[in-house]
Amino acid sequence: IRNGKRHVEHLCQAARHQSFATARWSHEKDVGLFQLGAQQLLIHPDVALGNKPVGALATIDRIYDLVSGNIASEIRGKIDSINAEVPHRLAQPVAKAICLLQYVRSIHRTAENIAATLHSTVDGDSQLSEVTSALDALLAAHMVRHGEDGYRIPSPAEDDWERQRTSLSPKPGDVSRIHAEAVLSHWQPHPSHMLLNVKNFKAGLYLYGRQITDGDIPFQLTLAEAGSEYSARINEMRKRSQRETKSIFWVAMLDDGIDQEAVELYRSKEILTRKERGAQTKDETALVAEEKRRLRRHQDELKRLVKQALLSGSIFFRGNDRSPDDTVAEAGKAASGALAQALPEVFERFEEGAARVSKKDLDTLMSTENLRGLTPVFTELSLVRDQGGKPVFNADSSPLAEVLARIENRTSYGETASGRYLADEFAKEPFGWEFDMVRLLVVSLIRAGKIEATSKGQVIDTALSLGAKSTFPNNNFFRQASFRRKIGLEFQHVVAAYEHFREVFGNDISELEQGVVATAIRKEVTDQEDALHEVHAILEQNSLPGAAVLQGALNQVRSMRTGNTDQVIKTFNTAYRELKEAIKRCAELASALTPSRVQGMERARKALHDYRTFLKNESDIAEEMHKHAEKLDDLLQHEIFFNNFGLIDQHARVLSEEYKRRHQEAVDQRTKTYRRALDKLHGTPGWAQLNGNQQRQVEELLAVRAKTKDAINITIPMLREQCDACPVILSNAIEEMLRFVDGARIVRISAMSYFRGGIETEEQLDQALAGLRDECMELIAADKKVLVQ
Repeated sequence: IRNGKRHVEHLCQAARHQSFATARWSHEKDVGLFQLGAQQLLIHPDVALGNKPVGALATIDRIYDLVSGNIASEIRGKIDSINAEVPHRLAQPVAKAICLLQYVRSIHRTAENIAATLHSTVDGDSQLSEVTSALDALLAAHMVRHGEDGYRIPSPAEDDWERQRTSLSPKPGDVSRIHAEAVLSHWQPHPSHMLLNVKNFKAGLYLYGRQITDGDIPFQLTLAEAGSEYSARINEMRKRSQRETKSIFWVAMLDDGIDQEAVELYRSKEILTRKERGAQTKDETALVAEEKRRLRRHQDELKRLVKQALLSGSIFFRGNDRSPDDTVAEAGKAASGALAQALPEVFERFEEGAARVSKKDLDTLMSTENLRGLTPVFTELSLVRDQGGKPVFNADSSPLAEVLARIENRTSYGETASGRYLADEFAKEPFGWEFDMVRLLVVSLIRAGKIEATSKGQVIDTALSLGAKSTFPNNNFFRQASFRRKIGLEFQHVVAAYEHFREVFGNDISELEQGVVATAIRKEVTDQEDALHEVHAILEQNSLPGAAVLQGALNQVRSMRTGNTDQVIKTFNTAYRELKEAIKRCAELASALTPSRVQGMERARKALHDYRTFLKNESDIAEEMHKHAEKLDDLLQHEIFFNNFGLIDQHARVLSEEYKRRHQEAVDQRTKTYRRALDKLHGTPGWAQLNGNQQRQVEELLAVRAKTKDAINITIPMLREQCDACPVILSNAIEEMLRFVDGARIVRISAMSYFRGGIETEEQLDQALAGLRDECMELIAADKKVLVQ
């Protein structure tokens, strides 16, 4: 056992015996750290292995103690301070092992290999668990780093990176966004349920009351800290579920692991935002790549922890517990399961219109004169019944009666029952009917003679007409069409039109005779038509909201202008309130939409576009900026936007200034990068040998991008890409310069071609370098000047 060789053999045997990777000391020539003879391990007083019992092994931390004088002082000082900063008995020995193993490239610095080098006796127990614990403590204290090649002692540059990273702390809004991203990752694919094998309903998602994604039934998710807050939230959500019966409530617990991963994920995103674009040296590029790997690890771990929290959480619907059981392994499946239980109760009348409607169903309805020729869907939904041996539409019950009632109720208040209104109304609970189903029901009522439609100024009172065939199969035309009950004109309708006329136009009609009333209505609406057209055109041309309101009024005006007496009065009675609102809206818009305000709206839309396409994805964007964007988006979509020009301009200015600030930063960075590149080019040997024209040709692209005047119309991502491309452009410029100087002697070779597939062993490295050297030597012998890239 006194023989050093035999001692190392015992070390290897013990490592293999404990299922550890074998430590091989075969690279002493690299740095000279292992030139210490085996005799020193036996006789040196700091180790004195020769005085220990047979079976004792030389651990690597003892070797470190003997050779530490050869270690850089900053690394040695860091290891010496570990005992005071990391309260773990193996922390310092583990760090010593990592330090020496960094010089042995063939050994991967895993926890298992580190534990093997610290194995102290042939028959001793494994120290893997304690070594793993020590590594965790060292990582937490930033005394070691973990990369693709295993654990390592950080360099000064890595320490500086870590200090900057650790100084970053997320705000509550940052944490909320990170939580939302993690939760949303479990909403892909979108949780859904096929109800009655007809329609696929989707689960919406709200986090802390803020919408994350839309759906048919909203899931109100709350993440609560463990302890009393979590218990309180469970009680609160259960009670809310009893009041808000159309939503599902989900409470999940936040623990220290989720909190820490959210912080680490924020730090990784933030440090990459600050450092990635400016990374130019090899060390900086390596740190960026390693941070990206750390970012992915934190994302994956946070996703795992959030899934665990969701599956362990509580789900309530109408006061009942719908929490996932132990058999559910994915959060999305848990959501789909709760959705399946809630859908029949929320959409309780879906079954009445539960059928798949095809194009053939609608075509036969508008072309087959005999109702016996209709498709089976009409029988399935009880839309047709037998009366005296003949099929007739069952308009007094079934879904047809519900649609007819909605049309009558809407038009009785002087509001338009448009196809859009009906489709949206019946898509909601308790119906949930498909668009094609609503259209089929509406056209069935026209075919039954119960309602009539107005489309593009034309009245359609039969489903078999050419007007019906050109209007109803088109989705947009159906949405724009309006519908009212088909009735005969009576004196009470003339009286109603007279009263509505005074309400809309503020004038009286000379007598209560239907022809006189119809003429007065036709004259007034015709007088308003040009103004409505003009303002509608401004809204359309500038993509401003509210055009649909004026378009609907114009359709009614056109119908009254060209219709007969009965149609004028009936149309006016069913649309007078909408017409009144449109005339009022038209006057307000005409005075509000000055050219400067129209331009202001265009600037606001551009600011929102810049936010959505760029600012939204910036990891360091402030929470306040997201709020400005949300408020601006809401204002720009509102039909009465013209009442909020001040607020629109305020929110747009904040977003625009933030974009301009970042754009200027990108411009400055590009200018700085390319000016440095120009300086390097001008300082390269051979530059002075070029004449003026040659110099301008070589530096042309670098010189253009070193200026700021052309950058105003270049997007920020493009500016950043140009910064990243600078090293390649500089390299090409240098090559072009050298070709002017040395002509055909210049040869470019790619070093990367010798390193494809990566390097895993010293032998592979030697082979790659030898091949590169041989090619260079051949070219040099041929009187070539080699550019290695």
